[in-house]
Amino acid sequence: TITAVAVPVPHETDTADNTLSSPTLVKVKLMGDVNGDGEVDMKDVYEAAKAFGSYPNHPRWNPDADICGDNKVDMRDIWIVVTNFGTCK
Repeated sequence: TITAVAVPVPHETDTADNTLSSPTLVKVKLMGDVNGDGEVDMKDVYEAAKAFGSYPNHPRWNPDADICGDNKVDMRDIWIVVTNFGTCK
């Protein structure tokens, strides 16, 4: 479970929503590591290129290739993979 707590700001009267807990799975990966194998290599370039131009419910959609988190795989996502190429744990 992940919990986030926001401290009250001055004059805040409703603090009921200042704590959020979620049992959601969190993935921590290298930036650009589309397939999650711990390195940014040609496999990641391939996965991102394969998903290029896709969006949710598109046949080629891969949410892991949407590195920017904007519900589309575009050149910004490709750029992140290419910029981090060669990075490993």
